[in-house]
Amino acid sequence: MAFFSCTKKTELSLEETFSYKDKKPFGTWVLHHHLGQLFHKSSIEPQTQKFNSVYEAIEDTASLYVCVSKNYYAGRKDIDALLNFMYDGNDVFISAENIDRHLLDTLGITLRGSGLYPEVDFKSFTNTAVRLQPERFDARKAFIYYYEPFNNYFARFDSSTTRVLGTNDYGKPNFLVLFWGKSRLYLHCEPRALGNYFLLQQKNYTYPQHLFSYVSKTPERILWDDYYNKRHYPVNDDNSSGLAVLFKYPALANAFWLLLLLVVLYVLFEGKRRQRIVPVIPPNENTTVAFTETVSRLYLQKNNNRNIADKIILYFLEHIRSRYYLNTGNLDENFTELLSRKSGVSKEETEKTMRIIEAVQQEAYVTDHQLLILNHQTEKFYKKQS
Repeated sequence: MAFFSCTKKTELSLEETFSYKDKKPFGTWVLHHHLGQLFHKSSIEPQTQKFNSVYEAIEDTASLYVCVSKNYYAGRKDIDALLNFMYDGNDVFISAENIDRHLLDTLGITLRGSGLYPEVDFKSFTNTAVRLQPERFDARKAFIYYYEPFNNYFARFDSSTTRVLGTNDYGKPNFLVLFWGKSRLYLHCEPRALGNYFLLQQKNYTYPQHLFSYVSKTPERILWDDYYNKRHYPVNDDNSSGLAVLFKYPALANAFWLLLLLVVLYVLFEGKRRQRIVPVIPPNENTTVAFTETVSRLYLQKNNNRNIADKIILYFLEHIRSRYYLNTGNLDENFTELLSRKSGVSKEETEKTMRIIEAVQQEAYVTDHQLLILNHQTEKFYKKQS
């Protein structure tokens, strides 16, 4: 906590873009790079159109289509093209929290999840994990990271054509494979487990190795979706507008015109007589502070005082170099006297600060008490400097 209170504030985006170009916590740059190594003989080609258009332009029979997205919302034509793509001998891998209802109903699958774009709740952060079926993979350990729990799972599926390949922390299935002729459809409902933040924790980079090791054959090429990760709402396959549907029913049409007339009368006779209500704009919540507190609690839970102390000292010396242009390679008596004159801090306080820093650097293990003394003394120096 002490380290995070004195460093410069940085904006950390928690937006779940799952873009292969994005190196932020919930982009998929790491996964995209990793697939290039796993399938080094296969080319990875980004697809920026809906799948129906992609399918019409290709004649693949041994490729892999990969879609990692917050939501996978496709039209009926796109889903029919996807199934035909599989019928031609290609595999499909989809990882999304919300999967199109038409596709799930066609496959006889029910998905339970957290819904559309729940707000990030820092208070719910915990060590959460995904697991792979030990009888199908050589991976008996859990893949863990610190964030919101993995709650999505497949509640219903046809066991005659479907196999469970992975589960969440509660033992609920979150990774399925469906056999479709000679091809396979992989459905995964925890895309955050394929994001940069998850894969860079401990040895979680091996998780996608196991996921894609179940692909039936080495793909000729990989079609990487860069279209559906930008679509946030279900597709309306009916080309008619909402008003056109409304006017099909006389009673609804009459009610619409009556409502429109009342709105016009209100604007004409009441709009000028009363002052518009000034809306109360709530202040923006500083989520950066909440996230900082969460991460700092994580440091303290790991009891890594040595790491925190090193960062406090590193920041302090960098501050001395950038503000007073002093060489911090040798913290001897001459350095201390010169720092005291330039900073305006008394020689006694400056010497005390240097002694504490040298004492902490020589310790192999830093106690909580030593960490607090170090932080208190450096903060005291910051406040007294001119």
